[in-house]
Amino acid sequence: MDYFSPANIMAGVQPDAPPPPPPLRYVLFHKPRGVLTAKQRDATNLALPTVTEVLITGGLAEAAELSPVGRLDAESEGLLLLTDDGWLNHCMTQPAFGCSKTYLAVARGHGQPGRRRRVRTGWCQKRVAM
Repeated sequence: MDYFSPANIMAGVQPDAPPPPPPLRYVLFHKPRGVLTAKQRDATNLALPTVTEVLITGGLAEAAELSPVGRLDAESEGLLLLTDDGWLNHCMTQPAFGCSKTYLAVARGHGQPGRRRRVRTGWCQKRVAM
């Protein structure tokens, strides 16, 4: 078959054109306490469910194909982004891209004065590349 014949060009025939990629998915999930920010259970803590398991149980079957962007501790709660957009995940989690993050923490007790001041005014904890 002559793909580049005038008849095929007029008909819009594209030789072996790959199908378009599926659309990327983004899910915002309010992670409750007692849930692991992971796709699979931690071998050291099989009792806690993962965000993937919670979402699948809640009816989002494609959650197995999504990855969490960042992490929240098992005992933390908050908004978590899950996606199959690997580039966005990479850009948001790698320090070299400079994506700033803001956390709200609630502490019990009075703490040390120096630490209270840092918490009140905010501080940046820098990572050192190894």
